[in-house]
Amino acid sequence: MTHQNIIDCMSKCPDFLDFPTAWAIQRHTSLAHDAKCSSIAGHRPMSGPHFLCDCGAVLKEWERIKKDRMTPTERRARHPEAVVEAWDWIDIYCRHWATTGRDWQTLDNLTSPMRRVGERHLNTLRTAGLIEDDTGFRGNFIKRAL
Repeated sequence: MTHQNIIDCMSKCPDFLDFPTAWAIQRHTSLAHDAKCSSIAGHRPMSGPHFLCDCGAVLKEWERIKKDRMTPTERRARHPEAVVEAWDWIDIYCRHWATTGRDWQTLDNLTSPMRRVGERHLNTLRTAGLIEDDTGFRGNFIKRAL
């Protein structure tokens, strides 16, 4: 079973993690299980790969897969209105410099009043964890997806 098969299983019951999907995730993805997880053999008599994970690794992977399947509108709805407004403002008004796999942005091109607004929005996104901490050249930044 491939990653696509897992997504196909999810399409039948997308709102909750059912047993067939949980088993598919456990068997066909590499998960970071806790040492005392029931799916890891050896720490108790009733443990091993024939038992379903009870440490939360399958649930975390399911949440990640589910998030990947969300529409942009659904992803935006997961954030407060101020964060979405700040994300849009930065996206529209701050200059972009695309490099391979990255989209750097800067406040350099803004006038003084707009720069203050931009800094406020940038701080909102930084507080929400949507700005990469790695500081770039001259204060350039990378905005993560919503």
